[in-house]
Amino acid sequence: MKDTKSNTEQHVRAAFLAAVERETATLPADRRAELLADLAEHIDTALAERSGSIEQVVAELGDPRVIAASALREDGGTVPAPARRPRNPLTPLLVLALSVPVAVVNQVLFDNALAAAVVRVVGVVLLCRSVFWTGAQKTVGSMVTFALPAVIGLTALHSNSLDGVPSWLLDVLLVGLPLGGCVWLWAARRRSA
Repeated sequence: MKDTKSNTEQHVRAAFLAAVERETATLPADRRAELLADLAEHIDTALAERSGSIEQVVAELGDPRVIAASALREDGGTVPAPARRPRNPLTPLLVLALSVPVAVVNQVLFDNALAAAVVRVVGVVLLCRSVFWTGAQKTVGSMVTFALPAVIGLTALHSNSLDGVPSWLLDVLLVGLPLGGCVWLWAARRRSA
């Protein structure tokens, strides 16, 4: 049990110090090392002198961004701008879903899929910049909503290899993949980002 607690303490301690190190990347290396050593010593001392969890000690120290901003101000460095509030998770999904009717209208009226491709690229960029999904979820979402429909559409347009596939099936895939991907991304999103 003590080994598990020790491993957890080491993990939380290392994650906290790594976050401070990341946030203080613009500090000179010697000043950053000194700050990290001071914080590590404070954590170790606090754990040794009183009962309490590593999480409590780290919470008392504060947010790594605030610690870094304070250290950067003391050192005369520039403090990075505060992080922007995350956008609504619906934004990239609505843009990706909007690409479906754009594709249909452009295909019927102009026999062209360029506008839908542009809308999907914008949706994928918004998805990839969002904080509401993990990297793996963003990759799967991009593949399902953009890459697979693009490959199917281009293959159907420029190849004879899909001649035996009914056109209704291609249409279902070209509409269903982006919309299904949006539904999956909505269900998989992080609730608190």
